[in-house]
Amino acid sequence: MSSEAVVLGGGAALTALAPRGGGRLWQLAADERAGFGEPTATGDKLYVRDGAQLRAVDAVTGKAAWTVAAGAELAPRPGPLVAGASVHAALANPELGVLAVHTGRAAAQYVFAPAIASAAPWQGAAVAGRVVWQRGSSVSAIPAM
Repeated sequence: MSSEAVVLGGGAALTALAPRGGGRLWQLAADERAGFGEPTATGDKLYVRDGAQLRAVDAVTGKAAWTVAAGAELAPRPGPLVAGASVHAALANPELGVLAVHTGRAAAQYVFAPAIASAAPWQGAAVAGRVVWQRGSSVSAIPAM
């Protein structure tokens, strides 16, 4: 949610509603069949998984800022984590790790592998300029870019 819009995500579309009155401001259809995951809003930007893509969207207008192909399906939850000038998203196949994208250079992306394999779901938080990921008993702190 930004101060200008409340964005509802998940499934085939993202929908932005006006904070006052609830009228629809915009709707964006997913590019991929898997649909959108849980969105993360920071300021006027919205970051969201769309199948195997990580997308940045203007939260006020619904216009795409950039899209990065992850090369593998992104996990629907948790939503992308933002720290500094980077956005981090967990990959659905946990053995592949985490995708990190530098928001100033959307083409600069990195994959960090977790320490151990586990069937546990990803959990994460942006803390003190780092993104901390947990999966089972494995915890990784990745510095912001």
